[in-house]
Parts: sequence; C-alpha cells; structure tokens
Amino acid sequence: MTRGRRASHLTILTILTGITLAVTAFAAHGEESRVTVATVQFRVTEEVFTSIDAYRGAVEGVVASAVERHGADIVVLPEYLNVFLIASRFPEALEQASTIDEALHLAAGRPATGRQRESGELPAVLRSVAEETSRDAIALWQDLAATHEVTIVAGTFFVPSEAPHERGLRNRLIVFGPSGEIHYQQDKVYLTEEERRSMGIRPGALDDAETVELAGITVGFTICRDSFFDSWHEPLDGVELWIDLRANGEPFSRDVEERFRRALPPRVRAAEAAAGVNATLTGSFLDLVWEGRSYVVDESGTRIAESRRVVGTEITTVHLVPDEDSWRLEDRTPESSRQESR
Repeated sequence: MTRGRRASHLTILTILTGITLAVTAFAAHGEESRVTVATVQFRVTEEVFTSIDAYRGAVEGVVASAVERHGADIVVLPEYLNVFLIASRFPEALEQASTIDEALHLAAGRPATGRQRESGELPAVLRSVAEETSRDAIALWQDLAATHEVTIVAGTFFVPSEAPHERGLRNRLIVFGPSGEIHYQQDKVYLTEEERRSMGIRPGALDDAETVELAGITVGFTICRDSFFDSWHEPLDGVELWIDLRANGEPFSRDVEERFRRALPPRVRAAEAAAGVNATLTGSFLDLVWEGRSYVVDESGTRIAESRRVVGTEITTVHLVPDEDSWRLEDRTPESSRQESR
C-alpha cells in the first residue's frame, strides 16, 4: 500500500471514529438529560401519623418506589402531607377522638363530650407544636432525599412565621435537593377562609415566589388555591415545568373536578410551559376527608394522564427531554402505578 493510500485510509478511519464517538456521546447525553418527574397522589390515614417512625415508613416506601421502579429524578408530594404529623404529639387524643373538635379538646386537656371548637383553639394547638414537628419532618425529608439521591418536593409544612410580632403559621412548600439540602421554599399566598380563621395561617408574599432550577428545568410552584390566580405569571415568567400541590377537603364531585380544570391547565397554557403536574392529597383523618386525582397536562393544558382513583396512593410519571433551548414532553405514554389496594 502506498503512503498516500495509507494516509487516506487513516483519514477515513479517523473520521469514522469521530462520528462513532459523537453519536455515542450524543446518545449518552440524551439519556442522561431526560428528566423523570414522579407525581404522588398520597392517601392519609390516622395510622400513618401515630409516630414519626410510622410516618417515615409510609413516605419512604413511596419515594423508594418512585426512584427504583420509575427512575424518578424529581418526586412531587401533595399539600398538607406533613401537617398531620402534629397528631403524633397527642397520641391519646388521637386514639380516643373521632372528630377534630374532640381531638382538640383532649389535646388541650379538657373533656371532649358535647363541646364545640372554641375560637382560637386550633391555632393555639397548632402553634404549640408546629416548630418541633416541622423540624423533625424536615430532618426526615433531608435524610430521604440524600439516601435516595433524588430531588423531593415534599408537600407542605406548617411553620412559625418569621415576621416580627406575628404569631401565625405559614403553609410552606419545601424542596430538598439530592444531597439533602433545602433547595427552595415558598409559602401559600391565596389562603382559604378555613386556613385564615380556623388555623391561624398567614399568607406568604407573591413577590417572594420565584422560579428554581431542578435537574436543569426551570420550575415554578403553586399551592392549591394559588393556582386559580393569573397573578403568578409575572413572578414565574419563563417557567418550563409548573408544579401544583393540592389538598381539597371535600368530595370529588363533577363540579369540583370542573372547578380544578380552571386552575393548573390555564397556568401552563398561558406560561407556555412544557408541562404541568399536580400532586393531590387523598384519604381521611378523623372526620376530615380529601378526594381528587393527581394529573399531568401538556403544553396546551390538556390532561394527558391522571391517577385511576379519587382516593388512594398512586405514582404517575412523565419524562421531559431537551428540545433545542427548552424542554418538551417525551413521546411515550405516562406510567401510573398504584401503591396500595385500599
């Protein structure tokens, strides 16, 4: 073989090797860049909140399934999930009571029979243990995020307000990074009357909300009633994934379902986000009831996946992939799996 022919063959070999390496690198990068979001519909019961250990067992099973079975990069859990851990501070009241009013009187050391809730009683009980309860719950989620090396949107917590001379609580969303660090916090802004008057919750400030980078995606958050207001579009400008946490304390009638179709879908559509996901609390606690479906919407606000039952624990996963300088939903059917048979 002549020197010129050998050089030509070497050139061709170099080009082919370069193409092979480029294709391999592109495929590997594409696989690594795909982000899986696991949205959890969670069913609460009194048994889940009898102790911090019982609670950990319930939530860790869901997180482990989301990561190991579904390959989740981000796990999203619903509003109020950590709030009921307050009951573990009053085990006797929880065991003896059949209603929230009875539990409040027992927790306050007073007879429960025939008594109605007194003004200010619930806020006082909540404030008395909120700081300690939220501290324990935060430590639990930090450990779970680090153990499973996953980003967790861990629902909401009742935390004492940091505002001077304000005795109220905040309904706060907390995001934990895969090393266990607190990555982002946001308070609910548009409260219900029950939250304001009966629970003593104080609203957060819209101006404090901002987008945050999770797994390379620009994410924005709303908490239940917040999602009905278009005032979020300015602070969440540029959002690529809209995450909404919900706990709707009423039967899931057709009217209720239609009402919530006017919440997250219009936010996603107006923001031109790649997708929106909603995580819903379900189940019962004493005489309180929550129903509803967790769901996923595409960029047009069209619901493309939802949990199969209005009460139960389920995980619904979707995949986002890079698309030039933004993200899009991957063209595959979202997965959904029930975590319990009840």
